[in-house]
Amino acid sequence: MQKIHSISEHFLTSLSNLELLSLHSEILTQLRSRGVIRTLNNPVGDYAEWLVSHALGMTLLNNSSAGADAIDADGMKVQIKARRVTPESPSRQLSALRNYEAADFDYLIAVIFGEHYNVLDAYKIPHEVIRDYARHSDYVNAHIVILKGAILSDPRVISIKSHLIVCHSAPINEVSTETSSLEAMTDDSNKQEKIANGAALTVLLKAIGMTCFVTYYPRFADPHLSDADIIEQLHTHEGYTEKSCRSRLSKARKIIRDGLSIEALTLIAASGRTQDSVRDVALKLISSLR
Repeated sequence: MQKIHSISEHFLTSLSNLELLSLHSEILTQLRSRGVIRTLNNPVGDYAEWLVSHALGMTLLNNSSAGADAIDADGMKVQIKARRVTPESPSRQLSALRNYEAADFDYLIAVIFGEHYNVLDAYKIPHEVIRDYARHSDYVNAHIVILKGAILSDPRVISIKSHLIVCHSAPINEVSTETSSLEAMTDDSNKQEKIANGAALTVLLKAIGMTCFVTYYPRFADPHLSDADIIEQLHTHEGYTEKSCRSRLSKARKIIRDGLSIEALTLIAASGRTQDSVRDVALKLISSLR
């Protein structure tokens, strides 16, 4: 038994968060088929909060906090809702939003997971938008949101799926150090410290955003463009906060300064985490740099 435990522990610690959750799902299904358990309870809510907070740089609040689950980098209150859909339960109805009129949160992050916890959809929905699409249930005295149809076409609703997928797919040892590592990096330390390995490069790319790095690479690499010009472009076209723009620019230029442009672009092209058009641009950039 001790030998089996040792092998299992080594095996489990080598898996990514996504692989662990997928394995968890398969184990529950097998146990249910054997009659050992009667339900397929899963960690959807807790995992969604963890994933969103890590991917978007939020601070999770105590469970007792009314109406909000996290605070974002701009101090806005966020409620996080998630649903895991399966062939047996395909509904995209989120759990009830209680006390909506109290406006305890500024926006809702809604995530739809697939059967094996893969991110199918994720959206940022401003508080005021919910009223236009949610229905009020007198039975539970709460607003009900279904994540499909007209609400997803509202221009005020923003897809954040790509941000979550990058964090979702990272090995656990990379993500667990992401927050402390990135927060500790200042412009001065960026100038002094070299990127030591592929894991550190992946963390930086996640913080910048792979699509952002590829799209703005010519600007990041242009020594004649001032920081102010690039920050203005990022803010205007992508909607990032000034703080986020500065952070992304600093990290992107660190990668370029350390001579890791080709490595970074190759990692992005091979990641499978970006659209084909972004991958194609990355490959063209690699070709031009060689």
